[in-house]
Amino acid sequence: MLNALGERISVSNVNVSGSQVQLTLASAVKPSDTIRVFYTPPSANIGVNNAAIQDAHGNDAEPLGSGVVGQAVTNNTALGVAQVQLGSQTHALDEVVLQFNEAIGSGNLPSLSAFTVKSGAVTQTVTRVSRDSSDNTKLILTLSGTIDDPGALLVSYTQPSSNPLTGASGKALPAFTDQNFGQVITTTSATETASGAAGRVDYFLGSTGNDTLSGLGGADQFVWPDFGSSGPGGFMQTLTDFGFKKGVGSLQGSAEADLLDLSQLLNGYTQANESMFLRAIKNSNNFLQLQIDHDGGSSFAPTASLLFSNVSVDASDRLLVNNQFIAHTVGATTVNLTLGTLLEHLRIEGQLTVL
Repeated sequence: MLNALGERISVSNVNVSGSQVQLTLASAVKPSDTIRVFYTPPSANIGVNNAAIQDAHGNDAEPLGSGVVGQAVTNNTALGVAQVQLGSQTHALDEVVLQFNEAIGSGNLPSLSAFTVKSGAVTQTVTRVSRDSSDNTKLILTLSGTIDDPGALLVSYTQPSSNPLTGASGKALPAFTDQNFGQVITTTSATETASGAAGRVDYFLGSTGNDTLSGLGGADQFVWPDFGSSGPGGFMQTLTDFGFKKGVGSLQGSAEADLLDLSQLLNGYTQANESMFLRAIKNSNNFLQLQIDHDGGSSFAPTASLLFSNVSVDASDRLLVNNQFIAHTVGATTVNLTLGTLLEHLRIEGQLTVL
């Protein structure tokens, strides 16, 4: 199967039922894709009940397509939300970022009233609807303040009569009500243990306690607010199952890639002076620890630390998760991830927000 760009779309499963053949694809089709299907009967098998697609009398189905000209398929894929993240612009968790399955159209955007955002059944105030200037598949819903009400993150969209949201294909986004995009989990200044749920996106809004945080699967976000000039008070928080996009094994890989959002916690950070704000070390038990100096003073003095209890560090400062090294790729070069390359790695893989 090919799309309009001539890119092959892999078929992960074939199911035959009566007169229908259902193909399950390994990757999603975009609404703007022009799809062509090809079928080549397996010539090595002949006779009734061979591996070819056959009718009830044992006649093999004819081939479909040749070269780059295949059987055209009507694409009924609608514009839809592919992924949601919470962002931090002025406050921690004050943006809902909707990523769609194709680029957003160039027309006017819907009014604020078209969208409703709830957290823990509390309606949040949407103050702005805008495009992401760096990614045309993303729409940003700016809120009046931090989402700090624990509970399900629910988003609704009412298709307006004027300026409905459309994709580059011209297809409009269908209305939806209280679609669940994960769970907001909050902690207090007391020492707590907080857990998400397996296979779900959880948004942890941290506080100053010496907490233990467990995502338990899914691409989770760990976010901390601006604690002001006094800082976070020297907390040591433990992340028990941080997922690396390039990690291997249980709770690792693209679907488990967690995000650290330190953008509000760090005051005055620039990448040029990163070493005055963030340092990755091996603790006394050979686990990864990220030390944080929230205001990057003239001398590095940690005011908070994150312990990654599922990430060990060997004698050569290489990081291991599930007793396996983590691949770190820059350009055409791939090496094992180390303490010295951790921050660069997280930025490259989109797993660290600092600005």
